[in-house]
Amino acid sequence: MTINWFDESFKIPLGFGITITIIILLLAIIVPIIVTALTSAKIVWGCPECGKRFKLKWYKRFWIHYSDNAVVPATCPFCHKKVVCTQSFNQHSECDRL
Repeated sequence: MTINWFDESFKIPLGFGITITIIILLLAIIVPIIVTALTSAKIVWGCPECGKRFKLKWYKRFWIHYSDNAVVPATCPFCHKKVVCTQSFNQHSECDRL
């Protein structure tokens, strides 16, 4: 496999080139998803059923794919109902305790 870099050619083994390409593609896909999950784990959510406020674990938010970040389908840790939770207006105060 030949790589052209600023008017110079380099020969590398084909397996090495494919491996590097796969690693770069995986990083380009996985890293933004993980960053989004970790930053959204800081958001305080409110349950419309019981009115309690809570934060989702990062790995739970990682698996929830929803187009609007203001609402999210989740299971409330207090009333244990699967509801569409909304973001709390006051993000800086404490969450409710179990």
